[in-house]
Amino acid sequence: MRGCLSLAGVKMQRMWVDGTDTYQTNLEEYTGHNGLHTYLFKDAADFMVLLMQIMRAFSLLFAFLGALIWLFWGRKGRGESLLEPLHLLQLNFLGGVFFHVLWETGEQYSLSFTLLLFALGAVGLVECGKLACVLRKLSLPLRYGSLAGPIALVILCGAVLTEMNSHKADFTELSVRRESFAIRQLSYSAGEPENLTEGNSLTQTFTTNQPFNRLAVRVSNRAVQEPDAEYELLLVDETGRILLNTVFGGKSAYHMDYLYFTLEGVEEPIVSKEYSFTITCLHGNQDRSIGFLRYDTGNHDAYVGGSLLANGEPMKKGDLNFFVSYRYDGALINASHYRLLCLAVLCGMLFVIAGSIGIFVYDVISQKIGSPKKG
Repeated sequence: MRGCLSLAGVKMQRMWVDGTDTYQTNLEEYTGHNGLHTYLFKDAADFMVLLMQIMRAFSLLFAFLGALIWLFWGRKGRGESLLEPLHLLQLNFLGGVFFHVLWETGEQYSLSFTLLLFALGAVGLVECGKLACVLRKLSLPLRYGSLAGPIALVILCGAVLTEMNSHKADFTELSVRRESFAIRQLSYSAGEPENLTEGNSLTQTFTTNQPFNRLAVRVSNRAVQEPDAEYELLLVDETGRILLNTVFGGKSAYHMDYLYFTLEGVEEPIVSKEYSFTITCLHGNQDRSIGFLRYDTGNHDAYVGGSLLANGEPMKKGDLNFFVSYRYDGALINASHYRLLCLAVLCGMLFVIAGSIGIFVYDVISQKIGSPKKG
């Protein structure tokens, strides 16, 4: 039992940290590159990921509460419920989500539930409001219980601001290893690619206006014998200036792993520039060489910003499985942006608190006006 609980805990942690809410990493090549893009999809996307996790948690919570309300209240005919025709659907989707959260860890397994969970969570929230209204009508003291909402929000606001202030150094001063992707081409064709043997070469072009100091290419290493082949990688810009020239062996990467190459400095293009890197096999036969994963079906251009050439001949809509990135040590957010974030959180909470107090005051006044006069 202890082992099962430990396994479930590890899988759940991985699901919430590395699984469901990492969808934005797959949008790198389809979005623009600007300040907002950095905070939504790139290396400073921690706040967006946290927001997605909160939305998912509340969707699950209200869908679950809605199912409980129908089970213990809606079935007894105490009023019309939106959940009656949705109850089985709700239970099925909750079961599916909880199964994948506890067992599977890929976002593709749970995203199929997400949109409907938003709708079921909204229905559950409406039903919670209906139940609260019914309970408030049953007893006079419960009517004044609505003041607990603003009080709880004030306490929550203070707690959030205190935590943000106490962890300010973690966000603005603590240096962490970060990686910003300029290009991330993840697609590759099914099956094993042909090994790159002596005298053959592959050239991949790419275009970027983002700084980078790292290049990675994914390989297939299923050599029948020891992969002692040698390769040369040459990275140049559009003017022919050499950025990287290195020799590596077939033992440098495991099967389906990436080969990583680091530039001596940081390449910082002012405008969009075209670059190309060429991998040439210096020596190695079919049994001792490795292959480089690529998307070359010819049906779809996986990376429209560049192309793949085999021995100098263009491949129709072909691209290597590669990425270009800028790896650096730095803080998550600067101090001025962090202060703006705290101010935005404070304003949002004050707005919600003011609205809650206004609803309470309106409720009390309407009750007094509507109550019959004695005598």
